[in-house]
Amino acid sequence: MAAAPSPTPFEILRQQRHAAWLTDLTTRLEQLVASSTSADRGPLEILLFGSRARGDWDGLSDTDLLVIASDKQQASLWVDRLLDAGLAQDVVAFDQPSWQALAASPSSLGPMNARPQAWLAQARSDLDLAQLACRNGFLAQACYFASQAAEKALKSALLELGLEPPIPMCSEICCHGSRPLASTPLPSRPCP
Repeated sequence: MAAAPSPTPFEILRQQRHAAWLTDLTTRLEQLVASSTSADRGPLEILLFGSRARGDWDGLSDTDLLVIASDKQQASLWVDRLLDAGLAQDVVAFDQPSWQALAASPSSLGPMNARPQAWLAQARSDLDLAQLACRNGFLAQACYFASQAAEKALKSALLELGLEPPIPMCSEICCHGSRPLASTPLPSRPCP
């Protein structure tokens, strides 16, 4: 049986950078959760998903988090806290009963935090970045931000219509309360 090839220096650097980034994110999440008061109980779980969790991130990748809280009010509060703290660009929220129902359901749809205006504002910001990148000849970055804008505008429209967009699969647990957990990667949807 042949031994696995040794990682290249670039792959080693990439792994080190991701490990440092993940440690920083976990520390900042733990600090935010620890600062919660009895009125804003900490979340039950915070999950990292998307390119950062899959390991196929690049310099333009954002941070996607999924928060599970005891009830809808707490879930919404934690979406705001995570976004306001700058810990993620996209946050999906579930209350515990909805998360458990989703886990037991064959459907890939679930209740999302209904923030159509926030999704639309982020879509406009991403579109502005796409246009700026295009005007300056950064076409790959323009395509990336344009696709992000389209995805977020679609989420906004679906939420405004009372429909629930499909959720991405979670592939790495980032934080549970204030302690990190081990993870089992799950399949994720391909990037748009």
